[in-house]
Amino acid sequence: MQKNKSFHVREMIKDDIAAFANYWVASSFEHMQGMGVDIKKRPTKEQIEKLVTDQLGKPMENRKAYYLTWLADNKPIGNCNVNQFEYRKQAFRHLHVWETAN
Repeated sequence: MQKNKSFHVREMIKDDIAAFANYWVASSFEHMQGMGVDIKKRPTKEQIEKLVTDQLGKPMENRKAYYLTWLADNKPIGNCNVNQFEYRKQAFRHLHVWETAN
């Protein structure tokens, strides 16, 4: 019998950014294609890390994106982020699981 896992969601912190970026640069072509990602436009790991880092800590009304981290047993396993973010007007949500064993 599998033990019960605890699940939590919190704002992304700097310690989560490397796993988030690795998901984008290490995922297979097929996985990216299945999500509709144009591989030719995919940023580098460093660009992804800078993009996320630049948004953390900004006042909500000044952000262009917002990131949440999902945790299972306190281990980051995925994220939810919004982009095309206009404070109190619109946002497009994306959900990703980095650790498929969970």
